[in-house]
Amino acid sequence: MLTSFAVAARRRRYELAAVLVLGGSRRSLTAAARREQLSLVGLGTLLGTAAGVAGIVLVLPRLPTVTGGGGPLAATALQPLPVAATVAATIVVVAALTQLGARRVVASATPERLREVQA
Repeated sequence: MLTSFAVAARRRRYELAAVLVLGGSRRSLTAAARREQLSLVGLGTLLGTAAGVAGIVLVLPRLPTVTGGGGPLAATALQPLPVAATVAATIVVVAALTQLGARRVVASATPERLREVQA
């Protein structure tokens, strides 16, 4: 997430500087940047969680758990609480990092950026 945000930030600074010069507010630009990143990361988190849960549901019943004292035991079932806690913690961390990144990118979007040559 951080890498993709950093790579896009340079180009975005130029675009955001242009919007600021045309009268856009820093607050609306920060909100837009935050929403954009949260939607991308949120979708990835949801799809990744769904794929992980599907994999667990498909594979876990077929895996025996072997103990040192005897034969195989039945594998335990999917525990929803750890999955939900992990997803919630991921969302909180991503939201905080996204807010910080959006503020930094918008703060660095100054009119002087428009004088830079775009690659």
